Amino acid sequence: NVSTGMNLTLEGEGNDGATLDAGTASRVLVVEGGARLTLRRVHLARGRAGDGAWGGCVAVSDVDSGGARGLQPLVRIEDATISECSAARGGCVAVEGGLVEVWRSVVSRCSASSQAGPALGGGVYVGWGSVAVYDSDISDCTAASNAGAAGGSVFVGSGTATLANTTIVNASAVGSTPCGGGVDVS
Repeated sequence: NVSTGMNLTLEGEGNDGATLDAGTASRVLVVEGGARLTLRRVHLARGRAGDGAWGGCVAVSDVDSGGARGLQPLVRIEDATISECSAARGGCVAVEGGLVEVWRSVVSRCSASSQAGPALGGGVYVGWGSVAVYDSDISDCTAASNAGAAGGSVFVGSGTATLANTTIVNASAVGSTPCGGGVDVS
């Protein structure tokens, strides 16, 4: 966890960068309550949050580990890949308070799925807070649930999302009431 008051930069060396692989055992990173995290040339892979949980690879929240709502965390991801991550909401990244910026990166093969409730945002989920994605690609992401699915690549609840010079391909929402195969703004 990157907790309140922490300011952390992880930077991969050379063209290959570094890899953080959770092996589907857990999320890769949790960023909470006012923390600052910058990832450069880092490959994030196979993060998983359990059924009903959010943020398969990166979970960002303005609530600290003690349960108090506080300062908004900031996450900046540059020149990275995020792949094969899953959760009920935000297979790749979920934001419930805070700001996430993604620059020149690739998000692929991430999914939102749930047996117990709706699946929202196969790639990115914004409950509240903000996500901005620039000069990036989001591909092969899905949201699937028989209880409803929305935003195969991106789901925005009461937060905001900016997508600039970003490509979304092969996105789908599948289930009893699918909405927004690529992007769903509620």
